[in-house]
Amino acid sequence: MQDYQYITQLVETAEMALSLEEMHGLLCGVLIAGNSVSVSKYIDMVTGDEADSNVVSNKELGGVLKQLYDDTMSELQSPTLEFEPLLPDDDYPLDERMQSAGSWARGLIIGLARQGIKEQSLDDVSTDSVDFIKDMYQVSQTEFQVAFDEESELVYSELVEYFKMGTLLLQEEFKPIAGEILPTLH
Repeated sequence: MQDYQYITQLVETAEMALSLEEMHGLLCGVLIAGNSVSVSKYIDMVTGDEADSNVVSNKELGGVLKQLYDDTMSELQSPTLEFEPLLPDDDYPLDERMQSAGSWARGLIIGLARQGIKEQSLDDVSTDSVDFIKDMYQVSQTEFQVAFDEESELVYSELVEYFKMGTLLLQEEFKPIAGEILPTLH
């Protein structure tokens, strides 16, 4: 995946309504729950119904959004669990990273909802998946008060790992990855 800071600058320059983290969370949500959401449909989702002229005219941003789509699709479908939520790295202050995590969770919830996944439609989903979705909703609504210490860093690291594993759990439940079929031994 491309450089977080570089993509963030492109998104901010285009004055998009969603943050990069929200766009990536939304992308994960629609890919997990959607039936073949195309890259152009995704770009329409993040630019709004009326294509934002700053995005449409910015070929560089369009290319980056397409690459983000391709990379995320590949990571979600990888049997080697390569997926990582697109969040700032540890060089960013902890309070910014926590706010970004909330934005990513909000995007995921929006993406799932756009594909019709709502609390009422989760009867056939595992308890772990339902709990993850509810937790993402809570994270998306939380205003974080951050202490700048090792314990808070650990909490953030565990939260990011939870995002990763929960997203992969949803991916497996909604769209199982076809693994290699092993030959039977006789």
